[in-house]
Amino acid sequence: RWVVLGENNEIISSSSAKFKIEIISDSISLDSAVDDDIFEPSERIGVNGIRIRNTGEIPLPAGAKFRMVSSDTINFEDLYVTLPEIKPGVTYQIMENLYGRIFDMPPPNSRERFLSIATFNTQVDLFNHPVTDPVPDKTIKVQYPIIVKSVTYPVMQNRGTSSHL
Repeated sequence: RWVVLGENNEIISSSSAKFKIEIISDSISLDSAVDDDIFEPSERIGVNGIRIRNTGEIPLPAGAKFRMVSSDTINFEDLYVTLPEIKPGVTYQIMENLYGRIFDMPPPNSRERFLSIATFNTQVDLFNHPVTDPVPDKTIKVQYPIIVKSVTYPVMQNRGTSSHL
């Protein structure tokens, strides 16, 4: 049996099933000087628009913490969002932006096209214990926006003149 206690240890609610928190949507937005919709190695990204819902039978107590989970391809800042009480059936939108940096790097001096996948996940903790069920990792495509195969240019050029590459 699951019980939610108030400040004075009075029973606020109880149920045979606990709260169940689901991430129902999210969107990724770039936080970089070049807003080109291409995620590149070493780029800082922001995650926003996250909505969570309590599909369980008792309220999620106030004070639970939402955070982005770092992976071997994205390192998220060690920040969390403190959640209010979320009653059963209620959807809550997280207004804060959470930031990380893609560190999925190609080999140095590689002349091949670089294309990879970066993954991340979300988690809600209550008293330092995860309370969300594992969800599939979210993925984003990581690549460089252009590939330069070869460049030809004039060997000598006079000052003040122009040429085409």
